[in-house]
Amino acid sequence: MNINRLLKETITQTSLRTLRKPVASVRKELAEVKRQLAALRKKLRSLEKSSGVHSRSAAPESAMAEKKRFRRPTARDVQSLRNKLDLTQAQLGKLMGVSTLTVWKWEHAEGRLDFRKKATEAFRRVRKMNRSEAQKNLQ
Repeated sequence: MNINRLLKETITQTSLRTLRKPVASVRKELAEVKRQLAALRKKLRSLEKSSGVHSRSAAPESAMAEKKRFRRPTARDVQSLRNKLDLTQAQLGKLMGVSTLTVWKWEHAEGRLDFRKKATEAFRRVRKMNRSEAQKNLQ
């Protein structure tokens, strides 16, 4: 019998037994705090709705509208844009100011892409182009 393993198992069991009750009480308290927070949020929303005041109106409406309109693209979006403009990965990369490898990674990624700010602006700009505009910008 390995004494180290036996000691480790004994210490683990003892520590789990010792911590079980305090952790359970903390979990109950946390659940209660979450319930109270949800109730307060619900009350705040109803008060805002009845008074006509919105707490999230700090940003200008035009900026918020612009953000809402742009959803983060997917790999399929990048591929379809490249096909629409009849470009290679290298050409699209040159238009957007990124490398060919970056375009390849975008096209093979899973889920929504998380562009940097410069790439996001470039993607928006390129998305508005047609084939002839894209070819002109490449030359």
